[in-house]
Amino acid sequence: MKLAKRDVLHDPALGMAGVFLPLKKGERSKLNVERTWGRATIRWRGPDQLGISDQSVLFAVLEVASEQIAESPTNGIALETDELWPLLGHQEHVFRSDTIRLTTSFARLVQLCGWVDGGTATQRVKDALRRLTETTVWASLTEADGSVREGSSRLLAWKLGDRHRVSLIVNWRQAQALRGTQYA
Repeated sequence: MKLAKRDVLHDPALGMAGVFLPLKKGERSKLNVERTWGRATIRWRGPDQLGISDQSVLFAVLEVASEQIAESPTNGIALETDELWPLLGHQEHVFRSDTIRLTTSFARLVQLCGWVDGGTATQRVKDALRRLTETTVWASLTEADGSVREGSSRLLAWKLGDRHRVSLIVNWRQAQALRGTQYA
């Protein structure tokens, strides 16, 4: 069986930083990865390292967001007034005052990850979403005049809609990639 090619736009710095690693089962070390990207220094921090299955879940979330944006370019725009916005935990400077929000099912995320649907796969998605939500992205941007802007937010945030559906919001860097501003 040949799988169809699927393009998922994402933050290029995230793809180049080695944030997602092949991990053995068991205890995970803390996540603390820093990379320079142009005039920005970006740091991903969290209580658990992120594995390849976490990356699969993030890409599934971004693929669903892309599909929803393709249906309508204004679909999924989340402003600071959105109920999920505070869950991103912005600290200091907010680099954008809007981002992307989506609603999907756990079954759809399982399917996009290429896993067999069932309780174990759904739990894998939930566990990955928890780790992704616990990941904070710090960005420090040096302006042309030498001043520095620094801010942070969670990589993404989520809230259960019911037992089967989930609402998610992605941070500003992922939203820029989904809009085609700067992406890999």
